[in-house]
Amino acid sequence: QLCKQTTNNPSKDSLMNGWILLAICASIFLPSENLIKVVASHMISNASLNNSWHEIASFAYARLKRTLQNGNRKFLPSSIE
Repeated sequence: QLCKQTTNNPSKDSLMNGWILLAICASIFLPSENLIKVVASHMISNASLNNSWHEIASFAYARLKRTLQNGNRKFLPSSIE
């Protein structure tokens, strides 16, 4: 659903909120095994574009890679994160 929200969304606010939520989710837990490649590909392709959200797409992908390495979080992110 978040990939859909962050694809060709005409509302810039909704688009940015979708990317923020995608980054938060990626930093807490992994998508299912069937979706990891799809989500990673979506993040990579958007991170390589020259648009206003490519930085947050890159950040979301970095969070996904970290979660892949370390596994799902056991505790919620702190307010600083």
